[in-house]
Amino acid sequence: MAIRFSARLRRVGWLFVLAGAAVVAPSAWANQTHFAGPSVLQISKSGSFKGGNFAPGTAVTVVVRQPSGAESAHGVMVDSAGKLAYTVVPKVQGLYTIRVTDSGGRVLAKTQFNAHP
Repeated sequence: MAIRFSARLRRVGWLFVLAGAAVVAPSAWANQTHFAGPSVLQISKSGSFKGGNFAPGTAVTVVVRQPSGAESAHGVMVDSAGKLAYTVVPKVQGLYTIRVTDSGGRVLAKTQFNAHP
């Protein structure tokens, strides 16, 4: 009887631990930089990507990698609230990757989307 109770108590204890992690985790995620937009775009149609929790008023670089591997970099200023907006118009079909980097080239956030005809 004591062994069953102990095993049951361990299971219940783990549920409380997991439930506590679920409560704590969203607040931890809220403080991380993020950058996202549509996961699929039509070729020649623009898509808006937005992000937040960047250092306010800083310059960042948005690097767009095309399906061919070619990259283009664009300097963008983060607004005073730490938010960033960027628009992409895909030219060819395939998977694109967008990275936001700091002045040292460190990746702060990234996302991907597929372009189709």
